[in-house]
This record gives sequence, structure tokens and C-alpha cells, in this order.
Amino acid sequence: MEKYLFDWIKNSESDNKSNKLLDSILILSLNGLLISCEPLIELHNKFINNNNKNNNNIENSFYGLNSKQLILLGDQLKLLKKKNSNEKIIEKIKNNCGYNANKFNIIIENNLIYNLNNNNNLNDKINNCNNNNNKNNNNNNEIDLFFKIWRNKIIKKEILFQNRLFNIHSCQIKMTINQLLNYKYKEYLKSILITTNTTTNMNNDDGDGDEILEQKDEIISRGMIPNNIETLEFDYNLNPIIQENSLPNSIETLIFNKGFNRELMNLPNQLKTLEIGQSFTHTIKPGQLPPTLTNLNISKTFNGIIIPDGAIPKSVTSGNVFHKFDSFGNKYRINTDIRVPKNCTSLKFDRFFNQFLKVGDIPSNVQSIKFGYHFNNCLKENVLPTSLRTLKFGSCYNVAFDEYNKTLPEGLVNLEFSSYWNQDLKDCQIPSTLESISFGSTFDREIQGLSKSNLKSLKFHQLGFFDKPISIDQLPFKSLTSLSLGGSFNHPIKGWLNKLVNLIHLDLGTAFAQPIENNDLPMSVTSLRCLFQRQKILNNSILPPLKKMIFPFGNNGNNNNNYNYLDLSKLQLQSQSIPLLPNTLEILDIANCRVSFSYENLPPTLKIIYYSNSDIDYLNSIDDNLFTTYFKLYNN
Repeated sequence: MEKYLFDWIKNSESDNKSNKLLDSILILSLNGLLISCEPLIELHNKFINNNNKNNNNIENSFYGLNSKQLILLGDQLKLLKKKNSNEKIIEKIKNNCGYNANKFNIIIENNLIYNLNNNNNLNDKINNCNNNNNKNNNNNNEIDLFFKIWRNKIIKKEILFQNRLFNIHSCQIKMTINQLLNYKYKEYLKSILITTNTTTNMNNDDGDGDEILEQKDEIISRGMIPNNIETLEFDYNLNPIIQENSLPNSIETLIFNKGFNRELMNLPNQLKTLEIGQSFTHTIKPGQLPPTLTNLNISKTFNGIIIPDGAIPKSVTSGNVFHKFDSFGNKYRINTDIRVPKNCTSLKFDRFFNQFLKVGDIPSNVQSIKFGYHFNNCLKENVLPTSLRTLKFGSCYNVAFDEYNKTLPEGLVNLEFSSYWNQDLKDCQIPSTLESISFGSTFDREIQGLSKSNLKSLKFHQLGFFDKPISIDQLPFKSLTSLSLGGSFNHPIKGWLNKLVNLIHLDLGTAFAQPIENNDLPMSVTSLRCLFQRQKILNNSILPPLKKMIFPFGNNGNNNNNYNYLDLSKLQLQSQSIPLLPNTLEILDIANCRVSFSYENLPPTLKIIYYSNSDIDYLNSIDDNLFTTYFKLYNN
């Protein structure tokens, strides 16, 4: 452990954040990471790269840390990035270390194991550390007692077992109240989403993707929610009845979604973040919100919420306002009487809205806009604010952008078209800031306007009609990192695909049946998705060195390639054995498949099995050792 790394943690140990940081580094050490600047920075960089991807694409082991701990680590590592990480020195542990001396000794001892080349040098320094600690008898006795426990193999195994259980459950788990009461690991939960057994009918919607919910009452009584829960969320159709003392004071984040519409009562005393869904219409009265609250996120409906003076505690420092503009069957317009709130950051129009928007109608704070099903109106230049980062059009939108006016503002990052848009794009219409574009199902035009952009992600609909030849001069070949060719594309890739020198994620689609020859695929590709029912087009000798393979639609494909990440999440596997796994496999993603496992079926290189935590009964059925050794849960 470098001197400046040790000092950095030690000198501010009285600070609560630094104690959390030391606990995080201790977890890393217990899980096998050498505690030194370079490995810590490399771990954080992996987390940042993974965090920019879809939540389901979890490609790296983070040695037992959850996302909050990794973010804390990254914030602190910024102070160390300019240091010389080659100087290996350990300074004595000071007399006032107290309990934290144990943590430092464990980290140092583990570093001896993980960095054998420096054993002799480190041993001398550790002996000096322990000799100095002998001056403090109480501290020395505490350390001796701890190591008597820690060096007991049975107790150490149990400590690591418990540590793994806590970190496996660092993500949100979705379950009903009955499942929660019967879950054998419930005392390890940190974040839960309470749902019902009722399946929402996604076809029963209002035309813009919002399901018409039948609100369901759920009585939350004392003892139902474990006192280790820190984040509690209620599903979209739930309108919970919160009884007195039913929510433990361990809860720091409480989220009521669309179905909630009751007076705010019996909130936890230590609550820091409260989110209220868009059906809420009650007045927020003084005294209802705890004085510990720092974040209040309100989804405003058309009529808004009455908040008298003094109702919001002075401790509240931030808030995000989601506004859904209700046009009441396209009768109401945005004008001086009906305005979008100035503090609105996320704006959604109802399914009927289809009116001409003027400059200034949309506030300058808005960062996200979603138009409803029927919107199909022209957008003039400067109507969309420069603060806009994400824009999504509804199903009916099929208006060509004005060639002489720039509809899309500079600053826009993500653009998504829905079903019916089928127009040409020009270079002059694409903002230089645009990074992601998704086309809807009916789009079937020659690609234009993208070659000079800085686009990173290009996606055609998986059930779409796009089936046009592609050439390299149509694409931003230097910046593109993700390409999905959709459900109809079936043209040769020779001569253009391998020019995408930074491409990482490639989805060839479900219709692609062209031959693939040597050097047709970019060597930069690490994640490949294709329909292996057409596996005659492909053999392992022409594949790049893949790290991830995705097999859709019930075919487990060819397992001879040396990839280390296998995604079986699209397979329809129900209560059956997994297919033969490659010997190089490190990560297996089974999503919500009920797969039966045995140690004999698992390659020795396997480190992680990702599961989407959607089936609590399945989790209860898994062997404890198998569960704690391999499983990591994530939100589906």
C-alpha cells in the first residue's frame, strides 16, 4: 500500500465519509484485490465504462462493492490520479488508530498474499507497525483478539459468507409482501420494490405507453418491512396504506409511484429522499415531511399539488419536477393561462396533444421531452430549448425536418423515433452533440446525415423494416461503438463493417444470413449478438476475440469460442440444465431463467452468475454455497 494512499485514508478517518471509504477498501481486500493505487483506479474505470451501458450488460466483477461504494471510491481517487504509484512504502499505524487499526492490518496482510514479490519488504514494515501499536495495550489486545478470530478458518469462512450475502443484495429486489415475509435472506436486503401478484396488461394503455392502472390497496403494517431496508419503492399500481410505525427509521429513500394518492402520513423519521408519483393530488401540509429530508421529487399533474409555505423543510436542497401536460383531448393549448412549470426538467405530453408549439412554450430548464401518440406537428427552429438532452417522439410522428431551419438543438444527446417516422436526415439537421439515435419499426430509408456526426450508438428496430445496403461513407466510422441492424437487414457486410475501428457492440439482427469471411468483423468487437439458427454462416476462426456472446431465440449456439461472457437471457430455459459452457467462461447471465445448476456443470474459470432477481422462489431454492459463491443480482 503506497504511503500517500495510506495517509489519504488514515489522516481523515474521523470523517464519516472516510470511514465508509475504509470499509469499502476493506471489502475489496477481503474479496481478493491488491490495495494499491493502480488496481483501485482500474477498478473504478471499469465501473464507469460499465455504468454507461445498459443495466443488463454487467460485464465486470467489482469485488463485492455496490454502486454507491464504487462512486464514493471514484470521487476520492480523483485526488490520487496524479501521484506516482510505483513507490511502495507502508508507514506505521499511529497510536490513535483505535478500531480502524484492525482494518488496516487485514488489508496489509491480504496485500502480502496478493503481492508475493514484495513479501520480505512488507513484512519488515508490518512488524514495525505492530511494534508501535504495542505502546497502546488496549489497542494491541483488540488487534490480537481480532486476529485470533480472523485466523480461525471456520469463523473466517462464515465472515466472508456473510459479507458476500450483504453485497449480493446491494441492488433492488422486486417482490410481493408475502414473498418478502418468506424470503430466507430478507435480513440482508437494502433496497426493495413492493409489487403485487397482478400482472399489468401492457396492451391496456392510453396510446403513449402508459398503462391504465387499476389501483390496488396494500396495507403496510408494523413488522412487514425489515429494519435493515434503506430504499423502499412501491410498484406503479400500488396505493399503499401506511400504518403508524410500519416504516422503519432505517429507510432513507421512499418512492411512491403512479398509483399512490393518499395523504402523506407516518413517514420514517430519518427519510432523506422522497419521490411522489403523478396521480398524487393531496395538499402537502406543514409537519408531514420529516426535517431530515434533503431531496423532494414531485411528478406534477395538470392541476399541480398545493404546497403551502412551511410545508417543505429547509433541509430540502434539490428536487426534480416531471410534468405531464394534459391537453384534455387536444382542447387545451400551452398559453399564458396554461403553462409548463418553469422549474420543469422532464416534460411529457399526453396521447392527444397535437398542436403547434411556439418559441418559449417549453421552459429553458427542460432536459427530457417525450411526445405522445398523436403528435405529428412541425417543430420550428428554437422551439426545443438548448437544455434538451433527450428527445422521444410518439408513434404517429412522421414529419420531415425543415432543411433550412435546425429543428434539433445543439446539446441534444439522445434521439428516439417511434413507429411511423420514415423520413430522410440531412447533415445540417444533426447536432454535433448527438451520441445515440434509434429508428422506429417503419423506417426504411438510405442512411443519410450521419457520416459527419459524432454518433456512438445507431439502432434499428428489432422488428423493423430497415433493409438498405450500407457503405462506410454513410457512417461515422471513428466514433461509432454500438450498432444494431434490426429485424430485416440482410445485406453484405464486406468492405464496410470492418472499417468501424472502434465498434464494441454488434447486433447483426434476426434476418441476417449473409456469409461472414475472415476480417469482415472489426477486431474491436467484444460483444456479438446474432441468430445462431443460421450458424452455417459463421465459424470461430473468423470471430474477433469476443468477451461476450448473446444467443437469442432458444438456440445455445456454438460454444467453442474463447469468450468469457455468455448471455443466455433470451433463451426460454425453464427448470432445465444449462447448455455446455466454454472452459474460458468467467461471467454467465441467465436473467430470469429457472436454470438448475451443479458444480460439475460449471467451468473452473467461472466467477459470476447474473440473475435478474425476478423470481424469489427460485432464489430460495438455490444452494447457499452456490448462491454466495457465484450469484450477483441485478434489476431486470
